Amino acid sequence: MAGPSAIKDRAPRHSEKERERLKELDHNRPEEHRTPRLVYEDFTPEGLKWDLATKWPSAGIMSSEAGIVLGSHGMGKDSIMRRLGHTKQIVGRDSNAISRRTSECFIVRGARVSAYLQNTKISFRTVL
Repeated sequence: MAGPSAIKDRAPRHSEKERERLKELDHNRPEEHRTPRLVYEDFTPEGLKWDLATKWPSAGIMSSEAGIVLGSHGMGKDSIMRRLGHTKQIVGRDSNAISRRTSECFIVRGARVSAYLQNTKISFRTVL
């Protein structure tokens, strides 16, 4: 049975010309295809901003149960207001710079967001 050195010896050896060609191909790689996700219901504000900046600059927040969008069982008034603030911030500006410690920084430019939410009076009153 051949050991690791035998595999290494069989590895292809690229010439300098081939390495340069590979670098050129990598440099001229086509831009990734942007696939729109137009309807959002279950999302984080950060995820929506990332998608608007990197995938498609237009989105619709739509739900027949607004509680799914605005909050959940453990979400209080402050969390709901923060989520609404994030959404308003996206809609109200031509560009929005986002900085995060855990991911690369990005800018949302020219994004358009529409919202259509339905809710019952009873569930709306319990939140507010």
